[in-house]
Amino acid sequence: MGLTGLAVVVLVRSVVEGHLITPLQIAGAERADGGLIELVRAALRPLTSWATWLTVIWMVPFAVSGLRFLPKEAVYATAIGLAGAFVLAVWNDAGSNGARPFFDIAGPCLCLAFAVGVTKNSSHSATCRADRHFS
Repeated sequence: MGLTGLAVVVLVRSVVEGHLITPLQIAGAERADGGLIELVRAALRPLTSWATWLTVIWMVPFAVSGLRFLPKEAVYATAIGLAGAFVLAVWNDAGSNGARPFFDIAGPCLCLAFAVGVTKNSSHSATCRADRHFS
C-alpha cells in the first residue's frame, strides 16, 4: 500500500511537472529553507503554537507523576516518536499543524500517565485525610 501510494505521488508529480520527479526531490522541496534563523523559527513554531499547548503540552505537568507507573518501553517509544515527529515538523515548517501528529504519538501514553497520576495522587490525599481524621 505504501509503495503504491509513493508510486502514485511520483507519477502525478511527474506528469504535472513534465519530467521525472523522484521521492528525494519531493522531500527536498518540502523542507524549510532560509538558513539558521529560519530553522530556529521553524523549531519554535510548533512549541509555541496554541494548538500544541491545547492538545498536548497542558497535560504534561499532570502526567509527570504517573509516568513512573507506565512501562519504560512505552515511555521511551513515545519520546523517540515525538522526537521524530518534531524533526519532521521542523523540516516541513509545520507550525501549529504539528499538534496533531504530536498528540497521535504521545496521546495514549500521556493520557494513561495523566489518569494514573491523578488516581494515585487523589487516593494518596484521600488516605492522608482519612489518617488525619481517625488519628
